[in-house]
Amino acid sequence: MDKMGLEPLVNTKDVILAIFMSGTGSNATKILERFIMDKDDNKTTFYPNLIFTDNPNSKAKEIGNSFKERGLKIPVICVDIKGFKSKFTDKLDKRKEYDENTAKIIRNYGINMVALAGYDWIVTNELLDAYPTILNVHPGDLRVRDEKGKRKYVGLGWVPSAKAILNGESKGHSSVHLVTPELDGGPLLAVSAPQYLDMDHLANITKLCGDANDIKEIQKYIKENPEASDKQLRKMFPVYSTAKDLQERLKVNGDWIIFPETIARVANQDYKKDGKGGIYYEDKQLNENNIDKLVLF
Repeated sequence: MDKMGLEPLVNTKDVILAIFMSGTGSNATKILERFIMDKDDNKTTFYPNLIFTDNPNSKAKEIGNSFKERGLKIPVICVDIKGFKSKFTDKLDKRKEYDENTAKIIRNYGINMVALAGYDWIVTNELLDAYPTILNVHPGDLRVRDEKGKRKYVGLGWVPSAKAILNGESKGHSSVHLVTPELDGGPLLAVSAPQYLDMDHLANITKLCGDANDIKEIQKYIKENPEASDKQLRKMFPVYSTAKDLQERLKVNGDWIIFPETIARVANQDYKKDGKGGIYYEDKQLNENNIDKLVLF
């Protein structure tokens, strides 16, 4: 603890990282590439010691093998979340069991920080109590709140971008935040540079949701029609098409830049916390209005 009564988010110089992923793992790849780059420059701040996936069809093993060829031997563990104890449901009681099991597994790898790099599940206290410093990158601007103080652009994949588009936003941002049990909750650590939308193009689309009334109806259609191709969905729902394109730009120009950098800076103890939930960057307190001014990547 320093003279201001602050302590680092991870109070050790030996930061051992677990990377959680569910799909293609592009963010996981960028984190590992950052580690290799820093190692080559003798600037290593964190050591990735595990890739964990909930999905046997993810590319976790493929990523692990590709980095093995580059001199980084990183274990890959898969515990199928949908087959957990053969009775898994999306209910939190089973989720808690799964997270408790996960915490026990990764304890064997000396982990003291976790990065959710495209991990598709809310994390429960069973994992958070064991590993308080869990970071997530989110394809939306989590600074924006509604009249009740709730974050507007939460959700997975293309949904945050679609919400921003339907709200008349002219740009989108990615966000990095500390994880809490609340969906896309937790204090913000960084936001990306903006990715702008073509507002003239959007203004000429009379029904952004197509024949659907809102985003939830689009999500329901996609869930009930898994055979529908991306091309078909783009034609049916213009907001889906524009949101998918924005999501991709945010991934390349947002997630891939700010997530590895934030992980490195947390490991370097640039981020600290007080005893009341306040987060500080280089000893200056962060809030949602000043975060892009204090954290420039």
